Amino acid sequence: MAPFNVLVVGGNGFLGSAICKALLSHSSAPAVTAAATGAGASLSMPLPKHGEIRVTSVSPSGRPFVSPAGHRPAWSLSTNMRWEKGDVVRSPLSSPDLGSPQHHLAQLVDEADAIVHTVGILLESDYKPAASSPSSSRHGTNSGSFGEIARGVLRGWGISDNSNPLRERPLTGKGKEREMTYENMNTRAALNVANLFASKLQRLSKSESSYSSSEQKTQPTFVYISASDIFQPFISRRYIESKREAERGISELAAQYLQKSGSSYITGGDVHQSLFKPIFMRPGLMYHPHTRPLSTLPAALLDLSSSLHASIARNLPFLPTPASLLLNPHSPLNTSSSEEARRSLARLLTSAPLHVDTVAKAVVQSVLDTGVAPGAKDVEEIKRLAGWNLPEDATAASTAFGTAQTHANGNAHL
Repeated sequence: MAPFNVLVVGGNGFLGSAICKALLSHSSAPAVTAAATGAGASLSMPLPKHGEIRVTSVSPSGRPFVSPAGHRPAWSLSTNMRWEKGDVVRSPLSSPDLGSPQHHLAQLVDEADAIVHTVGILLESDYKPAASSPSSSRHGTNSGSFGEIARGVLRGWGISDNSNPLRERPLTGKGKEREMTYENMNTRAALNVANLFASKLQRLSKSESSYSSSEQKTQPTFVYISASDIFQPFISRRYIESKREAERGISELAAQYLQKSGSSYITGGDVHQSLFKPIFMRPGLMYHPHTRPLSTLPAALLDLSSSLHASIARNLPFLPTPASLLLNPHSPLNTSSSEEARRSLARLLTSAPLHVDTVAKAVVQSVLDTGVAPGAKDVEEIKRLAGWNLPEDATAASTAFGTAQTHANGNAHL
């Protein structure tokens, strides 16, 4: 059986590294040799499930993942793990120059059987440590100064000195400065990679010898890390709009190339008419107590809030909650915020945060399991994909939000 190649865009980041690690845990090949670890012993992995899996991370720096303490974990030294340099934002959609980072990215996409795109920004500011600084991952926690974070928030709302759209420089040609905007980092980068992937699949679909077997037609998957709409009004609505625009663009690419190729893929025995399977992960807040310790306290508070809302929804559905008050248009809490922002905030209060490893497991399941259907996966669906034992009917979080909305609608008519 030929190795299964997965390209993880942003594989040395917070979520990307967790995805790479989870993918390697499903490979039948030895993860790392004793000489590579320097510890005199090989890394033991769980029992193989999907044959040999080869994982390639592509990032602007091309550097491997390093823990906050400055160490390389054993999985990052795997013989099935590659760390490559590439520019996903500036990648042209046709004829990249030979030897350029864009051409190298196109080659990496051509090798991939599935792609996971994790690149994106929450704030329009360089609030993360510089990738070129070796000490950034040792002395930081993947978060920058409060000044940079504040500047990113202000810029997203269009009230910083760099908010003038006439000052935005296009990301074409040489020598142009990379712009940390939602449109470039959350939308353009994903569509560049998806377009390269679709072009590759279209070429394969025209070759009967390389694209005729049902095995090869079951796993062309593109996973995009999107987001749940929970950050308004703290973060500009342009953030979630850029995520949704990327989702629409990826879906349209699959349908557009389908018209040219007439291909399909198989999911759980059903044939879906599309060139590749697009999956959109929509997690809320992601946390990890070690690699991102500052996320632990907000995660604990949001987990408490979602648990309380879920408990009230189950036992006292007639009792108003903060979420229901936010959704009630006549509530005194709704004097200034827009309805969209209030719904986002209510969703924040009722959505449980997710450990980054939970999201990574869900991504791996989507890539390796042909039974996973295409489309958007919300927080509860991500839990299911990660192996959580949840009821098939309405879950606690969805019931909490739904109950809050029902309660708010009922009070609105009083």
